[in-house]
Amino acid sequence: MSVSADKKTLSVGPGYRFSDVYPYLQQYGLAVGGARLGPVGVPGILLAGGINFYGNQFGFSADQVKRYEVVLANGEIVEATEKKNADLFWALKGGSSNFGVVTRFDMKTIPSKKVWAGIYTVAQQYLPQFLEATANYSSAITDPLSHIVPAVIPVPSGSEINYIGAVILFYDSNTLTYPRCFEAFTSLSDIGNTLDFKTMDEFTTETGAAVVPHINDIFVSGTVVGKTYDQLL
Repeated sequence: MSVSADKKTLSVGPGYRFSDVYPYLQQYGLAVGGARLGPVGVPGILLAGGINFYGNQFGFSADQVKRYEVVLANGEIVEATEKKNADLFWALKGGSSNFGVVTRFDMKTIPSKKVWAGIYTVAQQYLPQFLEATANYSSAITDPLSHIVPAVIPVPSGSEINYIGAVILFYDSNTLTYPRCFEAFTSLSDIGNTLDFKTMDEFTTETGAAVVPHINDIFVSGTVVGKTYDQLL
């Protein structure tokens, strides 16, 4: 793993996790649009597309890879860029491991000393407002520096199951707190609030605590069409 002389490119091999990448970049005051959880591996997210905290500014994680070193099925080692082996370059941005073994990713770096981020949690009684805040944010994102990861979480209580609303809030600023785009969430009374200025290493270590070792997760996505809370529900 290395950073270029102009600090605009990170070169990283496939054996790393982002829990290795973020602390390494922190010494340079940099980050990348990689995984939102530290334990996630580099090749999995970069070859699958990759939703990331900087996505509203720079796109998917795969969009931020500008060069691949790839071993093809015939054993040939090639580079793929926008201008060289362009078809392979295109295919690797979401094509997983179907087109070769990637041995190096060159990613665009992002200046980042600290971000304002954390997890905001509300009790079951506020779930209607929590869901409305989620729908309204999703249908009308107005601030590209922001990113949210909302969840409704079951909490066993004796023979009953209660629910809480928890949202990961990310804002790409080391000066601004409680931006207006998050007001619908942060105006609700909380039962947990870890929002503060943090390095990407600190924040993805916090979010990474949700990862259970030696268990594989399956993520399934769908698309809902609508521009209002009622339409989205």
